[in-house]
Amino acid sequence: MNETQKRITTFVDAADGDSQPADCAIIFGVSLPEPAHIAAELFHAGIVRHIVTTGGPRRDDPTFVEAERHADILRARRVPERAIIIEAKSSTTLENAEFARRLITARLGEVQSLIAVTFWFHRRAMLALERYFPSVERIDVVTYEPVIGGELVSRLLWPETQNAYRVLQEYHRLRELDSPHLRMAATKPKAILERLGSEGNLREDDRLDRPD
Repeated sequence: MNETQKRITTFVDAADGDSQPADCAIIFGVSLPEPAHIAAELFHAGIVRHIVTTGGPRRDDPTFVEAERHADILRARRVPERAIIIEAKSSTTLENAEFARRLITARLGEVQSLIAVTFWFHRRAMLALERYFPSVERIDVVTYEPVIGGELVSRLLWPETQNAYRVLQEYHRLRELDSPHLRMAATKPKAILERLGSEGNLREDDRLDRPD
């Protein structure tokens, strides 16, 4: 890995930290099963009391609803129904956070702490939670290295994979979000965020493909 690739890795990395007990975990929409297994482990370890699954139907297969598939895994891992909140309408990272907030508030009230469960190069998930949960005191993250199409996309070896373009896409999306124009827009009303999204900056279809 060259120096440029190292900088890209650091820039996009959501960076695991020490996960402290939190009100709930949020699984960001993706068709891979790993985040549901991670969230189940967090629940059984007593780190979270509730788990939110997010993500609506896949465009190429409307019968595959990401949030429902993750909820099925949680049930199979003996997470009780009372601990599962299903958000099955969102189609982007921002919507994952926005729609989840509505359900969390309705069910749990105002929460004070969250754990995001997402793939390692998805730092935008943290930005989305910061945008839609401004009063939350702490947001932690637990990441995983996804296997896409039978290929591991790891922090160390992603430049050598056929899925390297996914990491580069995240890099460019984050650069847009980190620009002064978009940093300022993040504090503005939702209408401005939607306008920016119409220009392709914030509302791209950003979920990982289902493994082949």
